[in-house]
Amino acid sequence: MEALRRFALQPGRAAVPGLSFFHHRSHLRERVAQLSKEVSMSRSRIAILITTCAGVLALTAFLGASSFPLLGSAEAGGKPVKVSGDVKAPKGISTPAPAYPEAAKASKAEGKTVLDCVIDEQGKVTQAKVSKSSGNPDLDKSAEETVKAWTFQPATLKGKPVAVSYTLTINFTLDEKDKKKE
Repeated sequence: MEALRRFALQPGRAAVPGLSFFHHRSHLRERVAQLSKEVSMSRSRIAILITTCAGVLALTAFLGASSFPLLGSAEAGGKPVKVSGDVKAPKGISTPAPAYPEAAKASKAEGKTVLDCVIDEQGKVTQAKVSKSSGNPDLDKSAEETVKAWTFQPATLKGKPVAVSYTLTINFTLDEKDKKKE
């Protein structure tokens, strides 16, 4: 308070040269007294302050929770979810048929390869593993390589893209002309 008094009484510090910040000494004394007086906040003001802080905290928690996925979900780097309930299945965008390997054609091999896949939030197949073989390793390899290049409209959970575990089945069937060749 002494520093404030000295500062206020120094000439040349005021906006108008020759005048002090305060009109008279008693004005300075009144201001210092008001600054040092302890005033308690009214109950209604305290209630408004607590309510406002609680509202801001709740809004922050809501925005944080909606911006970041739940732990353990595919979005958080957890395990991909299964397509069921609220999880909508991915839809194929680019799913060209696999090439029929020449060795499999020559041996007239046919079969069904079942693959367990992971399709990420962008609709890309990030993993493809044969869960049920066609009985021919060439057909299985062709199915696996082809599926890894497929793209999908991503699966969704409550409208947001999610990674999913998905089973794909590839049927290898020779054309009639290939079956008749000897």
